[in-house]
Formats: sequence, C-alpha cells, structure tokens
Amino acid sequence: MEQTEKNIKTLRLVAMILGLAGSGSVLLSLLMDAYKLNTSFGQIAYSMTKYMSGLILFVVLMAGCSVAFSLLKMAVPQTIVGSVMTAIAAFMCWHIKSKEGSGTIRLNISFGTGAYLFFLAAILMLSAGIIYIIAANKAKAAGIEDPNEAKRKKIAKIIYICLGILVVLSIGIFILSAVVKAQAKKEAKSVVENYVAAAMAYDVDKMNTYLAPDVKDKNGLMEAYTPKVMNDAFLSVMGVTDEQLGEDSRKCLTESSEFFGKSYLKSFGVDEVSINDDGSYTIKAHAKIIDMSNTYETLKTSSTEIANDYATNHLEEIYEIALTSSGDEAAAKLMDLMMPEICAVLNESIKNAGEMDTEFTFVVDKVSGEYKITEIDYKD
Repeated sequence: MEQTEKNIKTLRLVAMILGLAGSGSVLLSLLMDAYKLNTSFGQIAYSMTKYMSGLILFVVLMAGCSVAFSLLKMAVPQTIVGSVMTAIAAFMCWHIKSKEGSGTIRLNISFGTGAYLFFLAAILMLSAGIIYIIAANKAKAAGIEDPNEAKRKKIAKIIYICLGILVVLSIGIFILSAVVKAQAKKEAKSVVENYVAAAMAYDVDKMNTYLAPDVKDKNGLMEAYTPKVMNDAFLSVMGVTDEQLGEDSRKCLTESSEFFGKSYLKSFGVDEVSINDDGSYTIKAHAKIIDMSNTYETLKTSSTEIANDYATNHLEEIYEIALTSSGDEAAAKLMDLMMPEICAVLNESIKNAGEMDTEFTFVVDKVSGEYKITEIDYKD
C-alpha cells in the first residue's frame, strides 16, 4: 500500500510538472515565429501573435486554466484543456502547410520555433491530464482517499464560476469586436463605392471628399477628372500647346475633357475587402474603363486633315487673321477657328472608343477620424 501511494504521488508530481511546463511553453511560443516563407531573397518570418490574432486571449486563458488545474491535480479538466490545445496545434500545423499550395504559385514554407513549441506544449498539457487520470484510477482501485479532495472541489467550483464569467465576457467581447470590425469594413467599402459613384456622375468635388490629402494616385486616375491635365494630353497629340488657344478654344476643349471624364468609367464592382496589419483596408474591384488606344492616331490624322482643309478652303479667314493679328494672337485665333471641328472629332472618338477590363486596388484608412482613400492603383 505504501509503495502504491508513493507511485501515485510520483505520477501526480510528474503530471503537475508537465502541466506547468506545457502552460509556460504555450505562453513562450507566442513570442516566437509561427512560420517562415522562404524566398530567393531570404526568409520572411510571421510571428505567432500575428498568426494567432484573435485567438491569443483564448490561448492565454487556456494556459492559465492549465496552471490552475495542474496545481489542483484536477484530471478531467486538465485533460479537456490539453485536448483543446492539441486540436488547435494540429489545425495550426495543417493550416500553415496548406498555405504552400493555396495560391497560383507554390510557396516554400517552413515551421517556425513558435509552432513547434506550441505543439510540444499542447502535448505536455494533454499528457498531464492523462497521467492525472491514471493516478486517480490507481488511487480509486487501491481505496486511497485524498484528504484534500473536498478543499480542491471548493476551489474548483470557484474556478468554474470565474471561468464561466470569463467565457461570457469573452463571447461578449468577441461579438462586439466582430460587429465593430464588420461595421468598419462596411464603411471602408462604402467610401470606395461612393467615390466611384461620384466619378461616374462626374462630381469631382464630391470625389475629392473621399480622398486623403496625401493620397497616392499611383496611375493618375484623378487626371481623367482634371480637365487641365486632359487638355494638355489631347493637345500633345495634335502638336499644339495651351498658349496657342484662345478663350473659346479652351472652353470647347474643356468641355471635351469633361466628356472624357464622364465616359471614363463604364462599370465597377467590389470583389474583396481585406484588413491590413496596420488597420487599413485593401479593397480590390473589377471595372471597365474607356480604351482610346486605337483612337489617338485617328485623332491626330483628323486634326491634320482639318488643318489642311482650312489651309486650302478657308484662305480668306486665314488671310484676315494674318492681316489683323500677329504672333500668338494670330495662332490663338486660328485655333479658335478650327477648334470646334477638332473638338467634334475628339468627342466622336470618345463616344466610339472601346472598353477594357481592369482591376482597381484601393487602400482605405482613417484620417482625422474618418475613412478616406489613401492609395489608388490600377492598369489602363
């Protein structure tokens, strides 16, 4: 009997050591790397805190429970905690390896120290529970009663109550956090959709209200909604400068540039909204935009034909301009004379232009308490 009691005490001591070691190892693993992405430029490490994200609080809670159950020699609760942690560890290992073939390009991923330590910790915690069960069964078979059993049950009851409160609070926090995140995600998406709606309505002032002051417009989307920029672009095709235009010509060309802006975006739809590590959101969307790649040469040829026509069939108007004006003034009047026809050709080119598919990437972040677009990128 004495030897049996000694064996039971030894088993319980081993279980307690394993449970405490497992709990400490779990917490230590959170300070390490979950996995590493191996590239030709070196390794990119992803920390356990980044990987576990919303599960960190739960893992810490489980580690705390394991400490309490190990010290109180509570077999079944310790086994449950160990089983849960082992299940999390197994899923984590599977999920990390699944990343290798989840994309279009196969990645080379290796487990980090944190992942190995987490898995080992889970096994230690589970082993502690199993050994406690073995010790309890031996004690029961030998008819050995634990004098501290009643005391442990009272403490266990307090722990269960505290755990119940923590679980309820955790669920409440989780639900609240999910609601807040969903609302923030919805707001970020709404900013992009409202911005595009304003673009399709050619409400430039409203478009600017959704942009951060230092927005990174990587491919110059806003240029399509800035008549001055578009005027210069169209004039460069015709080999003319803004200084050669008179007031009427500028007005005519500006109207064409605005028509281009109104025709630029054909359709738009959000595909994906994802949150970034810094709390900003990346919104990817598909769209159709105007395709004038086949019209610039036609526009240039038509402008040349209009100029040649005026040089042949409108000599009287040209002579009158030459006699009454000189230098830039004469050039401006000549352009004023031809610009209505040039703008008509330009408008027709815009109207008959094709469409092209593209993908937009927006980054939305909080600026002075409001969600604003901080980055725009796409291909045209």
